[in-house]
Amino acid sequence: HSGPQNSQYVPPVLLPPPPPPVDVPPPSPQPNVVINEIAWMGTTVSSSNEWMELYNPGTLAVDLTGWKLAAADGTPSINLLGTIAVQGFYLLERTDDNTVPNVTASQIYTGALSNSGENLSLTDGSGNVIDQVNAIPWFAGNNTTKKTMQRINPLVSGNDATNWQTSQDVGGT
Repeated sequence: HSGPQNSQYVPPVLLPPPPPPVDVPPPSPQPNVVINEIAWMGTTVSSSNEWMELYNPGTLAVDLTGWKLAAADGTPSINLLGTIAVQGFYLLERTDDNTVPNVTASQIYTGALSNSGENLSLTDGSGNVIDQVNAIPWFAGNNTTKKTMQRINPLVSGNDATNWQTSQDVGGT
């Protein structure tokens, strides 16, 4: 008898077919709202006329309900309301709507910004930090001329001091 000794026939192993693909929805786009401009020094009318501006460079409007803009030292702490449009701005004025002439505030807040700097965080309704500006001291702006601190590029970190400049215009842009 010829052939290898002790060989046994091994049938092929049949694997079950792979499961059908699961439809996984694409991840939701991350809201891309940023802290865009800060009048930490107030205006030529009053040092109490502080304001902050948010900007939405994204492709979707963002509902800010449940969001918060807060300083690490607790003041200000602003519970945001409303919606910020695509490529839109959201103006926060301190105390009243007379801070920025001819522009209606999106929201009024209370609580002064420190002239020596703040660590500001913008968080969504789940507490996720969407943007942060840890500027102690302030990265830009001028308390004498009342020129604001402006973000240069909304896609670059708010914690990058080189991404901020002093506004060319008194009262900001």
